[in-house]
Amino acid sequence: MYSVSVLYGSTSWLLMFREEAPAKAAVAVFAAIPSTAHGIQITGAREVTDDFGQTVHAITQPTAVMFEDMEKSKLLHVEHHIHRAHIQQDVMKRAETDQSLRARNQGPAILTPMMGGMPNGPRQ
Repeated sequence: MYSVSVLYGSTSWLLMFREEAPAKAAVAVFAAIPSTAHGIQITGAREVTDDFGQTVHAITQPTAVMFEDMEKSKLLHVEHHIHRAHIQQDVMKRAETDQSLRARNQGPAILTPMMGGMPNGPRQ
């Protein structure tokens, strides 16, 4: 699965493709749209439809276009989460040996009762 993100200013669209070739062709279509020159907008309307029926009708060149191989992207997310888990484990190890944290976490071993103790039985 492949995705093509098309960005116009702060607005984006996500097109999804089952095969790589159509996704790369979509990127090429957006790249071929003429840009503005000397403040005059040059139009070159293009239309791109993904494998799921979404269509982008582009009149001007987008701000940015991103091609993504979703299988590789999935691996990226897995590796990133594993890396974060390693960091968390290192933080916990260092926190266990940090004297200032250990001193702060040492409170009374047993809860002390309130002044006068706790009443026994139901209140009347």
